[in-house]
Amino acid sequence: MSAPIACTLPGPELRDRLGAIAALAKRALLAYEQDGATLSLRYANEAADELEAVVAQERECCAFLDFDLVRRSDAVHLVITAPAETIEFAPVLMAHFLGQPARQLGGCGASCGCNAGSAA
Repeated sequence: MSAPIACTLPGPELRDRLGAIAALAKRALLAYEQDGATLSLRYANEAADELEAVVAQERECCAFLDFDLVRRSDAVHLVITAPAETIEFAPVLMAHFLGQPARQLGGCGASCGCNAGSAA
């Protein structure tokens, strides 16, 4: 049986996690490339321990995503791959890793945890 294509974190925890991941991206993301349902990221080496902790947490709540994390001398490389059936939503699923809330991409609603559907 495959993992459901959904994050298992409740709303408040999800918002906190997405905020922390976006903040990490703003501080340490060096470069990225998205090819369909695959997002390749490079982070500054100073963020390696924090990034490893985030990936461990994400593997628990978003088991449908595949995370490949490798420390190299130039940077920490992270490749995230979403299932093929989610390709049209891949940019929304991965937006927080780029430091961009999904609501900025216009592809989520009130149930995603980013508060896009709520009046602010």
